[in-house]
Amino acid sequence: GTGAPIVFTFNHDTSVQLTLTDVLWRAEYIEAKLGGQFTANASDYQSETHTADSEGKITLDKAPITAQLPCEDDPAFVIFYAKKGSDNWNMYEGELTAGEKELSGFDANAEYCVRYLANDEQARELWVTSDVLPQELYLIITTPLYAGDSCNVSNGKPAGHITFEVPRFRLDPNLDLAFAMSSNISIALNGSALAYTADCNVNGSKLMRIVECITDRKWYDGLEEIYIDPNFEAKAGETTPVYGVYENGGIAKMDNAAKFEGAAAFTFAIANSELTVTCASGLANGSSDSIATTASSVDANGVLS
Repeated sequence: GTGAPIVFTFNHDTSVQLTLTDVLWRAEYIEAKLGGQFTANASDYQSETHTADSEGKITLDKAPITAQLPCEDDPAFVIFYAKKGSDNWNMYEGELTAGEKELSGFDANAEYCVRYLANDEQARELWVTSDVLPQELYLIITTPLYAGDSCNVSNGKPAGHITFEVPRFRLDPNLDLAFAMSSNISIALNGSALAYTADCNVNGSKLMRIVECITDRKWYDGLEEIYIDPNFEAKAGETTPVYGVYENGGIAKMDNAAKFEGAAAFTFAIANSELTVTCASGLANGSSDSIATTASSVDANGVLS
């Protein structure tokens, strides 16, 4: 009811989803999404064309190996064949021992297409298990920005770039591969930005950083005023922390040695136990700020002594 006390509060991390697409095959993408690793000397399916001899026998290029088939108690050889030009594929059911390459039971002098499982030194394999755990990546994306007229976009010129930095990017385990005869393969790299705690902010965690870099932009563009950290203990040996407030409300720590039109951007002075920092003429309307100090002097970079 009215006046009831707050027993507890809770917060949650907001979700930032990212979708990336690459048009090239990269095994590293698969490993990252499925949390596995490709290993060498794997088995692969061989596709060969052979002509049966007068006794109806075919000799394969490699020795077939067995595989554990679903609903079967024992491993079995995986060999399929069809006469050349036919889509009627059959599974080979003849007798075969490990290491043997010769198959029998075919029509004499007939040409066959054969597919079978064999070890291949060129092949690597990755087993996907039911407990898929995708990798966590440190993601950095940089893309160019262009300046142009909306009515004449084709004449746009490079104007800078924008960077997205995600320290904890967890990929989704869903593997969506797009194969098409008329285009390159595409691999979707979808995932979420995970929160991480930084500094002393216990009420909110960081997800990602977005950096906009515009060509020919100056650090003082949009700067409206400056101030000294009100919690600063202005004593000898310390450096004055100066912050700037921009027209969009953003706040950034200033470089005390920054330049403005070829001269020092800030002037530091001490008078009557008061430290004052003042902007150069034409910068932030000559904004200034003061704070009490126990120091007796200050250098051009705001270091007290």
